[in-house]
Amino acid sequence: MKRGKWIIAGCVLFMLGAGAGLFAANRLGKQENGQQDIAEGETAAVMEMQETGEEDSIDFAEKENIEESGEISEKETPDMAPEEIQPKTVKVLNPSWDYYAKAAGEAETKPLEITVLEQKENGITDEESWFSKNGLELRELNDENYFCSIDRDNMTVAVWKNGDMEITLDFSDYQYADDFRPEDKDFVEQEIRSAAVYEGILYVSVFHYTYAESSPHNGYIAAISPEDGQVLWKTEPLTCNSLNFEILGDVICCGYGFTAEDDYLYQLDRHTGKRIGQIPLVSKADYIIFKDDRLFVRTYNTDYVFQVSGLDN
Repeated sequence: MKRGKWIIAGCVLFMLGAGAGLFAANRLGKQENGQQDIAEGETAAVMEMQETGEEDSIDFAEKENIEESGEISEKETPDMAPEEIQPKTVKVLNPSWDYYAKAAGEAETKPLEITVLEQKENGITDEESWFSKNGLELRELNDENYFCSIDRDNMTVAVWKNGDMEITLDFSDYQYADDFRPEDKDFVEQEIRSAAVYEGILYVSVFHYTYAESSPHNGYIAAISPEDGQVLWKTEPLTCNSLNFEILGDVICCGYGFTAEDDYLYQLDRHTGKRIGQIPLVSKADYIIFKDDRLFVRTYNTDYVFQVSGLDN
């Protein structure tokens, strides 16, 4: 009898052990299947990201956020660099084809004492030799840290300061005068020849290369505010068609002339633009260069050397 009880008890224990084993095996199988599902899901997600090119859109930190909150956190957007500020372009208005001054006033600057030291004919085509034998070069008139670049095709002057372009000034209103003969239009287009910022003021020369009778409103120097393009003064016409102008203190030296026209070396009051002195020349002045208290003037067919006095150094 006792033996029968032990047999029955053994069978019960065997059945309980087998059931527990089956339960554990079933649970382990579910866990493995679940891990396989997760792995398959992650593999599918990676494949999808590779197909869409978004493999970098989720990083490990974001994955942790997904697992913790079930949501994808937005990446912080980096601060965008500010857009580069473009220099402004200002159209310079033409206040008059005659003399103009924003502030009325008489010329107060006294003319320099300029006397002829030397005058002789040149070879007309020996310009380089003239520069070389006299040790000449065009002087830098711009204030320190300033530079002017001229675009003659577009009638503009760009003013640079400390390596940065500050402003572009549009002189298209000066391109054609109001008095040109229609048949001469191809010859009377005026262009910007010289430009310099001197003591905070921009000085610009504008002229064409033909007879005054084709368009008398020609040959100007204008003083401009480089900050806003306001015209401070503008000379009377037929004042400057020399290839450069020279600034000597409060005086601007320039020249005007042409075939069958009067040829002069002019002195202008730098503050008003008015003529304060003139010297007749044999032909049109091309270059005017100051060196060692002397003014070297190269005209079409004659070279001059002038002594300059009365200049405050």
